[in-house]
Amino acid sequence: VKPVVQIEVNHFAQDCWERCQIGGDCKWCGSGSSACCRKNSTLDPPECQGVVDWPTDRHHTCVTPVKDVEVKHEGQDCFEFCGGRGSCNWC
Repeated sequence: VKPVVQIEVNHFAQDCWERCQIGGDCKWCGSGSSACCRKNSTLDPPECQGVVDWPTDRHHTCVTPVKDVEVKHEGQDCFEFCGGRGSCNWC
């Protein structure tokens, strides 16, 4: 069990969809410890599952993930975000 640590999320409660363009890890929300997620979305990646602090359920918003994942954006199409094939920091 990870200890509860307050992590600052950039743009908390703001609509992040336009800036991030997809659910999951997003630099606009904060580096490495924040994600753009929508409550109860079945299309968001694993890092969005289990979030407990939802400031809104009306749109995607910057939140603190509770799940450590090996691969960010798992199951999402990365071609456009990575600029083609090969190794990519987005994942």
